[in-house]
Amino acid sequence: MIVGLVFPEMKKSLDLFGSFLIFGCMISVVYILYIFLIKETRGKDRYQIAEAFITVKTYNLIKKEASDFADKAFED
Repeated sequence: MIVGLVFPEMKKSLDLFGSFLIFGCMISVVYILYIFLIKETRGKDRYQIAEAFITVKTYNLIKKEASDFADKAFED
């Protein structure tokens, strides 16, 4: 939506090549940030993923609740 609003004005003032160059640079910066800031989750179980994205206190609470649930499920 933002591109649709901004592109016509950029095309008038910067020409077509300038507009694509600016958007290309913006995408390149976002891609570089993505590579360095997003954590890898391939090959990890859900507890390792949760540990990477949430606080220790919340992680311990979730782990305790999961353990209690498993204990109740297998009480037979």
